[in-house]
Amino acid sequence: RYEDRWVHLEVCGDRCVFLRGVKRLYLPIAHAEGKFVARDEKTLTRLDAEGRLALRYALPEAGDKNVARSENGKPLPFPVNPNGSQADTAGCCDATGRVFGLMPHPERHIDALQHPRWTRGEGNPEQQGTALFVNAVEHFR
Repeated sequence: RYEDRWVHLEVCGDRCVFLRGVKRLYLPIAHAEGKFVARDEKTLTRLDAEGRLALRYALPEAGDKNVARSENGKPLPFPVNPNGSQADTAGCCDATGRVFGLMPHPERHIDALQHPRWTRGEGNPEQQGTALFVNAVEHFR
């Protein structure tokens, strides 16, 4: 089923250069297939311990409380985790933090007019998707 909507995300750790200084994001997703699945539980545990599960789907009311994952260790339910990704993973980086793969689309929130409630004056005046690209440019400059 095709999903095209906005999700709440939480940054986990500081390994990923794209996410430096970012705690939470509200970004659009657009996909019909695809979710994060580790080869096995050992790999998932290792990636988590290394801080490579850099971005996770989160509850909207979580604020900065670092409660992206459900308490029972299972993925958060739909629609919070829109695709059933293991460990609620929305983005994963390599060991250097310079390669970042993610399901949400930060390029779709680089202008205030792209926020779904901009006509009501809601949304962050500094478009959240832009932060990822600014961080990348600053890091690789």
